[in-house]
Amino acid sequence: MKIYEILAAAACLVGVSSVAAPPSDVRKEDIRATQGAVHLAFAGALRNAAVTNSFLFAREDPEIEPNFAAAARGFFTGMTWNQWTKDVAVEFSDEQITDFFAGAVVLLGPIGADGSVFAYFNPWWDALLVVQTTISEGKSIPEPGKASNIGPLAVKRFEWLSGETFRGETPSDSPSLRTVVPDSDPLSVEIWRVQRATLAKFDSVYGADPAGKVAFHGKQIGADDGLDRAAEFSRIQVRAGTRLKLLSLQMKNEEALGVAIRVCDLLRSASVVMFKRHFTDPAHEFFCETFTKLNRRAFRSGFVPYGYVPTAEGALYVFVNANLPRLYATVSMPAGLVDGETEKPAVFEWYDLDQASELLAAWEAEQAAEKSISE
Repeated sequence: MKIYEILAAAACLVGVSSVAAPPSDVRKEDIRATQGAVHLAFAGALRNAAVTNSFLFAREDPEIEPNFAAAARGFFTGMTWNQWTKDVAVEFSDEQITDFFAGAVVLLGPIGADGSVFAYFNPWWDALLVVQTTISEGKSIPEPGKASNIGPLAVKRFEWLSGETFRGETPSDSPSLRTVVPDSDPLSVEIWRVQRATLAKFDSVYGADPAGKVAFHGKQIGADDGLDRAAEFSRIQVRAGTRLKLLSLQMKNEEALGVAIRVCDLLRSASVVMFKRHFTDPAHEFFCETFTKLNRRAFRSGFVPYGYVPTAEGALYVFVNANLPRLYATVSMPAGLVDGETEKPAVFEWYDLDQASELLAAWEAEQAAEKSISE
């Protein structure tokens, strides 16, 4: 069985399940209790504050004036907000902060009487923002139904970590991060790989703590845990800079920018007939068919341009759903297609990061089968 046939089955299942799923950015098993819903609502609201109060939405709505600081201030304790403005706000532009949150999924850890721990993990950066909350009077969170007994929440501590450090791997200081510019395997494969490994590590660190202790690798966030915070922050800066550089390349390339805008319009509203008119490869028709089954308002309207990787063969465009970043799409555009200099078709694919483990297993099985045949 070819790899695209294996992925077709997974994509069909994703398409069916996602249509009926709530517009939530967390794994299904994380929505496990009333208190969990409150903490997830808080995490989602903070992420949304970073995304909606940004250039992504201001570009489409002239009435919006991006102001992340004004939108996010109420989510932090006073001391923690001072740390954020001193460290993060000074070193990162609003565009970079938005870029991180727009592609970040929420991982929920232990919940205790005094707060919780969760993380924003962005596989495209391969970076985490681990957050510890506290229950503090004077703070507010969205009302998740009747789940209001946990009390107001606020960010008490936060920690930036590279994915490699969190997983116990050797950190990469190279600007050519494999989840930004893959070395050998396809970009989606690298994304699935870091997503699967990070979720497994997160569950092993935080998932089996019934006491609800909020800790990083068994020690309190911010304590003397041997973490080289300066080095970690520097790695995050490299990732942010690499992402911004690629965005700048796209913004300065009139053709690339035009392609991104046109594809975004297709993602948000085009019919399956229109999709197949633009993406004619018969081996990838199922991606068009399953994607267009998603509800336009609930799932498709949030897609925004998120990545651009120029190559000798053409360019790879990435789009994420800024409202539901577990959903993403890619378009491989061969060089010369816009000018009619090639007959190679553009290729469209979309995936759900909730299926990362299954997709990676399918890809690895197909690679192993092809290798055994060649030998």
